[in-house]
Amino acid sequence: MSNTANLRQKVLVSYRKLLRISRIRFANDTAVLSAARERLRSEYESKKELADVKKIEAAVFEAEEAEIVLRKLVVQGEAADDKPNTFRLKLAEEHERIR
Repeated sequence: MSNTANLRQKVLVSYRKLLRISRIRFANDTAVLSAARERLRSEYESKKELADVKKIEAAVFEAEEAEIVLRKLVVQGEAADDKPNTFRLKLAEEHERIR
């Protein structure tokens, strides 16, 4: 695979990973999910004309870091019906935990 094709593949993989983790982290919150998708699309489209390999690699690295943050650190909470000012957090196995 050529270097250009390999780089293009990395860009597409990073985009798909961000879309996937956004669907998971923002499940049942259509407003936030929609805003996240719009922001992702806008960010990727704004970098569409990049030609410098180093700048493209830096953008891919930034996307990979964002995916890690979403996967490990972002937690969705829902207001508890039975207690005011209380939220239930939806923790997943992959979330970072302080031990």
